[in-house]
Amino acid sequence: MGRKLDNVANDQKEMFDKSKYKVQQYQNEIDLREQEIMGLKKTNEQQADDIKMFELKQTQLNNQMQDIEEELELKSGENNRLRNQVADLERAVKDLYGSRKGEGSIQVELNNMKSDNEKLIQLLKTTSGYQDLETVDIIKKAKYLAN
Repeated sequence: MGRKLDNVANDQKEMFDKSKYKVQQYQNEIDLREQEIMGLKKTNEQQADDIKMFELKQTQLNNQMQDIEEELELKSGENNRLRNQVADLERAVKDLYGSRKGEGSIQVELNNMKSDNEKLIQLLKTTSGYQDLETVDIIKKAKYLAN
């Protein structure tokens, strides 16, 4: 009976050692998984912080874009106002220039244009298309028909 008790004790000791070994393996596996979970939690927190940072940057960029659009709208209105002012000034200068010219200066300009036209008609007569035309009236009619 002593032997049986020794055998039972040895069997129990083996089972205890095996159980202890398995418990140790499970504990190691649990520790590894806990470390992995902690790493994933840290990664998750870091990604959440990154998302918050990106959202903040996006909000700042949207505000900056809105400010730029408002400034652009103001500049566009200023640009239109300045264009209208330039057009008004050009009309005023044109009116002033026309009012400062006297009859004599307009007549001189008209005479210069007539002499320029005569020179151009002479040059036109030398071209192949109008070479056979002799008079100014025929050239004018040909021009009218060409148009």
